[in-house]
Amino acid sequence: MWKLPFSLYADITFMKQTMEIDCAIRSLGVTVDYGKKGILALACSLSQVVVYFARTLCICVTLNNLNMDIPYERIFQVVFCDSLALILSGHYCYYLYILIEKYAMLNKVLRDIKSQQAWEYTMFIRDKPNIEKGSVLQEKYICRKIGTCAKIYCMLYKTTAQVSMMYGIGLVLTTSLGLNTAVLYLFYFMEATASGLFKDLQRYIYFLFYVFWQTAYATGIIFMTVFFSEMTVSEVSLNSLKDLTKDLSVVYALLLSS
Repeated sequence: MWKLPFSLYADITFMKQTMEIDCAIRSLGVTVDYGKKGILALACSLSQVVVYFARTLCICVTLNNLNMDIPYERIFQVVFCDSLALILSGHYCYYLYILIEKYAMLNKVLRDIKSQQAWEYTMFIRDKPNIEKGSVLQEKYICRKIGTCAKIYCMLYKTTAQVSMMYGIGLVLTTSLGLNTAVLYLFYFMEATASGLFKDLQRYIYFLFYVFWQTAYATGIIFMTVFFSEMTVSEVSLNSLKDLTKDLSVVYALLLSS
């Protein structure tokens, strides 16, 4: 409850770092599509609302058909906690997706340089006396671009560290609670089945419906968090800058450009 309104929405550090990285990426000649990110943010928000209503509907339908008197504040407490967990995990995955996209853009630029498909390699001078001058100019642009990529990687590392600092403790608590909830409700399922609840078919079906939703909800949040984290690590492991710096001439060029 403290993390989302105060620590997350009131902190503009991540957004500032993202805009600085976008400006640096645009200096490489890469187009940053903000419309795509806006559509993705809208889709994530709508999907969360759909999950909230489905989760609330599941609880209401189950309890109404079981004829059980449960205070509404208890239902609100369960739904509210689940909503906070999903919002926190959803924001974390959305920010990781932004970082994955930026790492992919940077890796593409470096792969084009390595495979000599960058626009600098298409430069040519018609006059023979200027061929050497054009080659030097080409190497200058390439060195400058590699140096810019190295600086952007440093900026991305700082942003990644900022995201980990911002979401670390909250995600630990969220995933721990989700894991405990999944294990607990699977234990309920085992105990109810062993006690012969399946003899009352209607109650057993509603019980399975509720347990399935609770377990799937908690497991989905954990899976979503781990999946996007692994996707980010996988994209970073494709770092083409390491392959380029294996060549001593490129290392020398980086030193000159810096």
